[in-house]
Amino acid sequence: MKTTALPTPAANTRVLTFFLVFIALLCFTAADGFAKQAEPQARLTATSERAFVGERIIVAVEISGRRIENVQRPELQPVEGLRIISATPTRTSAFDFRDGQQISTVGFRFTIEAVREGEHTIPAVRLIMNGRTYTTNPLTIEVLGRDQLHQEDVDDNIFVRLEVSNERPFRGEQVQAKVVLYFHQDISVISYQPSSTWRTEGFWLERLTEEEGPRAQNVTVRGQPFRRAELMSYSLFPTRSGEVSIGGYNVTVNMRPVSRFGDASRFVESFGRSQRSVRLRTQTVDLQVRPLPQPQPEGFSGAVGQFTVSRAVPETEIRIGEPLNIETTFTGQGNISLVDHPGFSLPEGFDVFQPRENLSINKTTEGVRGTKSFTDVLVARETGRFEVPAATVSWFDPRTRRYRSQPLTAVPVRVLYDPGAETSVAGVHQLNVNLWTGSVTWYTQTSPGILLRNILILIFLLLPVGLLMYAWTEKRKQDEALLTPENIRASKALTTATALLRQADAFAENDAPKEAYKTLNKAVSDYAVHKLKLPEGSYPDSQILAALNSRLTGKHMIYNRLRWIFTRNSEMTFGTDTSLKSYQYDRAECEAILNELEELFD
Repeated sequence: MKTTALPTPAANTRVLTFFLVFIALLCFTAADGFAKQAEPQARLTATSERAFVGERIIVAVEISGRRIENVQRPELQPVEGLRIISATPTRTSAFDFRDGQQISTVGFRFTIEAVREGEHTIPAVRLIMNGRTYTTNPLTIEVLGRDQLHQEDVDDNIFVRLEVSNERPFRGEQVQAKVVLYFHQDISVISYQPSSTWRTEGFWLERLTEEEGPRAQNVTVRGQPFRRAELMSYSLFPTRSGEVSIGGYNVTVNMRPVSRFGDASRFVESFGRSQRSVRLRTQTVDLQVRPLPQPQPEGFSGAVGQFTVSRAVPETEIRIGEPLNIETTFTGQGNISLVDHPGFSLPEGFDVFQPRENLSINKTTEGVRGTKSFTDVLVARETGRFEVPAATVSWFDPRTRRYRSQPLTAVPVRVLYDPGAETSVAGVHQLNVNLWTGSVTWYTQTSPGILLRNILILIFLLLPVGLLMYAWTEKRKQDEALLTPENIRASKALTTATALLRQADAFAENDAPKEAYKTLNKAVSDYAVHKLKLPEGSYPDSQILAALNSRLTGKHMIYNRLRWIFTRNSEMTFGTDTSLKSYQYDRAECEAILNELEELFD
């Protein structure tokens, strides 16, 4: 019979020891991995590690961890060949869940412009959080020359088109133009950069705001499966008749081959090592713009579209010296920004002042619509009964190809006498005279020589005093002229605008894009109002541009930039899809415009 030897106590001890060591190593490894996972991680990334000369990219400095707080704003070291557009980055924050734990991420985004070819390395960036320093990785950016931008074998696989809603519009009619990207299903679009300039002479241009980013749809082109994405939408209003051309629109696209398991419904994919950049350009589109029918009816002020017009007189009983406001409002869809004052006949017996304009527009993918009001301000000079005459306002409806009219009824007005306007003087000044009684004897002794000598002495004594008083009076008049509220506001215009730019930066850091762009627009508009010495108040952008037009005669470049920045700020303030992706660029443009205007005004 075979017997089995039992383990000795020493053998049992060795097995137990091995098991405990194994458990200890396992716990140590798990704890080390958990500690590394919990330790905040800093990194330096870019929207693209390849760029062309003149192209801008976003460089992000981020730190992630379970608890991220009190992160100080980092600084990028200057790199030769790359230019930092703005030293103040945009702050972002986000969080997600990993292994059942919430991971927070705080980032700082810098806008970088490539200025010289070659490989340029951004040094590691230091981030300070709660007194501790974290260091990111360095980042190398490859900058290519424009001559290295090739499109071989991509013209048939990826291209952009400019698609317009009407190729034979009437002058002033709204034409929707869409920049559409077509790309083969084997291509993944990583990002795109639209052109900052577009030749649209002969058109009034409005950028439309989309509710969400571009989404790709499956279509068939030349029998091949493609995806179609609308990148940008614009409303164009032709300002002259005849053949008018819309220039090509440039778009730089970063792309790479799509993975087998890629989601075909997504437009922007993740980064890939095989990415490349191509510069695409739409075709030139020629429009045959038809002139408006003649003759034009009474009360036509250039409105083309679908409108309703109303009149309102808030106060029909006023006193002498009080203003009478006549409000005429256009509401509808069309060239609302280009509508002029109707030019009504106004009653006699009033002083007429410059009409006020107020514009409110909404730019969506359906087009431009909004409200524009004109307020005629009259001040009564005499009492009596007056009447705001009846009028007719007309506009052209391109859908029906005919003019439409809206009658405005007459409004009676009564001007009353103002008793407070008369200044009365009441009261009798009485002099209490005490009579002298008794006998009075007068002695008069005059000498012609002494009298003449005394007069000359008096003149010589009073002449310097008189000259000093005259000089002091003139100096005081000059000081009072320089110290008027208008001159004071004009002298401090740039300082006030700079303070508003800092406020905009604060809104941007707190992730409030609408407030940031609203403050940018206020900085530029308030500067113009102060420099032009206009009365304090809120003015529409169109009125400020009209006032600046006379001061900027021959300065078409700065005027067009002003018009663009007003449009841009308005889009970002009132748009539904607002972000801070281009804030640093727009902020730098506002600051550059203010500095150039300061030189022109001086």
